[in-house]
Amino acid sequence: MRFSLKSVAFVLMAVGVCAASPSAGAFTRTSSASSQTFVTPRGEAQNVRFEQRENGAVHIFYDLTSSDPRGVYSVRLEASQDSGATFGIRPQTVTGDAGDGVRPGPGKRIVWDSGKDVERVQIDRFRFRVIATGGPLQVEPSPPAGPAIAASVIEVETTPTGAAITVDGALRGLSPLKLRDLSPGVHTFTITKSGYEGASRTLVVVPGKDDRIQVELPVQPMTPPPSASSIAAPKGGGKGKWIAIIGGVAAAGAVAAASGGGGTKPPPPPPPPIQCSFSLDPNPRTFSRGGGVLPITVNVSPSGCSNPSWTVSSTTPAFWVSLTPASGSGTGGVSVTATTNTGAQREARVTIAGIEATIRQDSGATVCTLGGSFGSDGDPVNSTRTSVPGDCAGCGARRFTVTATDAACLNDLTVEGMPVWMSASLSPPSSGTRVLNFLVAQRNLTGAARSVNLGLRTLATTTNGPTITISQCAGGCR
Repeated sequence: MRFSLKSVAFVLMAVGVCAASPSAGAFTRTSSASSQTFVTPRGEAQNVRFEQRENGAVHIFYDLTSSDPRGVYSVRLEASQDSGATFGIRPQTVTGDAGDGVRPGPGKRIVWDSGKDVERVQIDRFRFRVIATGGPLQVEPSPPAGPAIAASVIEVETTPTGAAITVDGALRGLSPLKLRDLSPGVHTFTITKSGYEGASRTLVVVPGKDDRIQVELPVQPMTPPPSASSIAAPKGGGKGKWIAIIGGVAAAGAVAAASGGGGTKPPPPPPPPIQCSFSLDPNPRTFSRGGGVLPITVNVSPSGCSNPSWTVSSTTPAFWVSLTPASGSGTGGVSVTATTNTGAQREARVTIAGIEATIRQDSGATVCTLGGSFGSDGDPVNSTRTSVPGDCAGCGARRFTVTATDAACLNDLTVEGMPVWMSASLSPPSSGTRVLNFLVAQRNLTGAARSVNLGLRTLATTTNGPTITISQCAGGCR
């Protein structure tokens, strides 16, 4: 049996509790050769926050501050599942910046495989605190008592590097490490690193003589689960008990032994639960500027998996988008609603069933393309040029029907370039068009033909509209 998580993948800011090192005092070690003074630096885990990711992993982030940038700390993680009232959980299955040898700095991370330590994580009720305990650091050597003796340099090298080095029970730093303050005599070195087997070495420090310790740390082996043959029935008949460790969970039962020794084979353990996998269709979704409702389907596979429940949350909250329902189980749907967009293109990110989805909406700015044509009163249809006689006033009435790719653009339509010898008017919008009525108001007394180019414009973002050319002859031409 394996554990699964009820809540999935949404980010919360933790009310983290940080503990400084309880020891801030100094202690002194003195030998016949020299005297050294050490202090325990103060450290504090700040800005603790966490998020739950796929496969039940919880990532805890923190910044480790220190009164001494050379400080080295032992970091442990504690958890509360009652919103911080008590911190009774000690996560064991952790990796990252935890354990011995953690140096100060921002952006530290601990990864907790929570499914191996607890049965269920209700992430909205969980809180974490990070406790950092500092090891002693050298401040400065005291003046030597007696004749000066050359300091011995002891180098500690490990494979891999970054192992915590403890000398005589005091943490001194991470490998590779050079020590110049060890007093003459016997010293015990302990080398540890998370994920590797520890090692211990003893060294006799001789005044004025340098020395080196080189250690290769073997990787900690994985402990395989016991085979069925290793679950032995009790000897001597009667009934006994068997216990097996399967996937980190103890399973026990009775073993009936035949009279006179031996026993029956225990029943096979139940199969481990099948973990659920989620997918979204489609991801992402794009809305037009008018908004509306669009569905997203949550697919769960395989059929019969152990925990098909899922939740919905806003990773990047946006007032213009909403989602329903807030949770579900198994294959289902989520309705995404977007309001009308009157501005630039926008997007929001949401988390559905542990998967981040991007919701986009097109720009709300209107883009117009204008067009149109003359009527069929003597001028070619769709022509943008017409001519009128020049020997009359009040003649040459014409009309031009204006169209647009978006009918809203016609509301603020204007005519540009109108001369004094002409007049024009626009009809109200009707069925997505407007009619431009114009009239040559004066006779042409200039003795030469004249013409004008009328332009159509709208206040909305637009391409140039058609240019309407009106010509008036010098006489009675047609």
